[in-house]
Amino acid sequence: MDEEQRWLSYRYDRILIESDRIITPTLPGCTLVLSGAQVEMLRNCVQYLDRRSTFVSEYEELRYQTPNDADWDDILAIVADLEEELMGNINVPWGYKDQLWQNLGGTKSGYGTYVGSSASVPSGYVYKVENIALNNISGERGTTIIRATINEENLYLAYTIGLAAWQPLVFSGVLTLKAGDYVTVSMNHCLDNDILYGGLVGYKMLV
Repeated sequence: MDEEQRWLSYRYDRILIESDRIITPTLPGCTLVLSGAQVEMLRNCVQYLDRRSTFVSEYEELRYQTPNDADWDDILAIVADLEEELMGNINVPWGYKDQLWQNLGGTKSGYGTYVGSSASVPSGYVYKVENIALNNISGERGTTIIRATINEENLYLAYTIGLAAWQPLVFSGVLTLKAGDYVTVSMNHCLDNDILYGGLVGYKMLV
């Protein structure tokens, strides 16, 4: 749109929004819970946000200027994101998207250290891990460790020198893992064909 076409006359029934306040907002983000009626009204009002005439880049006494092409493209992207938000959040209010459970147990092949690792958190997700456990039902064995790898650094969550058969090592709390992070359990001095039970539980969040 050329420079002159961007200038419009004021109208008494037109609500105007300063484009700079949308492109570079000064207000922080917030979480809202809306009723069905409120969502319905907002979805209809968003139609006015698709009109270039709603936004102002510069005021004059008898006319105002709408955003340039680059700013208008940015505003349209923000409006499209708002329209998607108004279709309904993919997480429930506290962030739950789906249950998280991964098996970390198995049967040891040969003598040595048993290691079980979770899958890395995929892109676009955050995992909230609430419980991790490992035990060996075959007998008492060596050092047992539960750790998380976060930003490629190891965080040790639980540790013990030895566990009796069926006695679990447990981490219980809240552990936040982002994309690329994972959990590992290990037990030293296992025997061939030892059976180990272990896993982690929590929930997934989309981000």
